[in-house]
Amino acid sequence: MYNQKFNFDDVFSLMQKSFPKNEYRTYENQKKLLTNKYYKIIPYFGNENEFLAFAAVWEFESFKFVEHIAVSEKCRGMGIGSKIMRDIIEKSDTDIILEIEPPNDETSIRRLRFYEKLGFKCNEYQYFQLPLNNSDMPTPLKILSYPKTINEEQFKKIKETIYANVYGKSEF
Repeated sequence: MYNQKFNFDDVFSLMQKSFPKNEYRTYENQKKLLTNKYYKIIPYFGNENEFLAFAAVWEFESFKFVEHIAVSEKCRGMGIGSKIMRDIIEKSDTDIILEIEPPNDETSIRRLRFYEKLGFKCNEYQYFQLPLNNSDMPTPLKILSYPKTINEEQFKKIKETIYANVYGKSEF
């Protein structure tokens, strides 16, 4: 299911179909990340080498940050997203961090439950996703962590690392 070689256009197309525009960069800026030493795209393929899904992960010294995980629409509900996250968990020797929308509607509550079933914990610190495109505003999100909740000092370090490396900003 995992294969190191992938077509970036396939990844970007699935990203566009899976996320609101404010949650991914322009094509050029997203592709430029492939040269960043911390950033890694993990593609997943089916039996016929058909592209099914991907995870975009930032691998820092003290934690991994899962920025995107997306599954092809025709394969959703088949356990592929869970498999991707279990693979990331099994191969990680550090904490894993991700952002989700606050759980205030059916979809966002379902998303939170999905990650909680995998062992992620919701942290109650105030957090904003910084704009990925110049016209966007910061978006309030929740930080999830695996395998345990994080304390305030850890949260501040994680936030600083994400803001500096993922968003190219020192603070918000």
